[in-house]
Amino acid sequence: MLSDLVAETADQTPPPTDLFEVLEDSRRRTVLGMVQSETGQIDLTYLSQRIALYEDEAELTASSLQDIAITLAHNHLPKLDAVDVVDYLHDENRVEAGDRLEHFQGHL
Repeated sequence: MLSDLVAETADQTPPPTDLFEVLEDSRRRTVLGMVQSETGQIDLTYLSQRIALYEDEAELTASSLQDIAITLAHNHLPKLDAVDVVDYLHDENRVEAGDRLEHFQGHL
């Protein structure tokens, strides 16, 4: 279960079932791929725009970008941060690679 990942240390490989639980959502996989390919922190607005383009949003509106940013901020990023795959800096609306990202890279 996802909560089991939190108890593990950063240098331990998580069980496959936990990996799949984190990676089951395409938006989370996209976030991890972007964090893996970027250096440093990524702004939530930029991340939302890139995801919208990746998901081929027909009409890239302020509303659709806001919807993506909301799902990232309230759902996906906290889940990824909880297992230390990313560090979500909520107050700064930024995300960066977490200590455990390397364990997920081969599964993206």
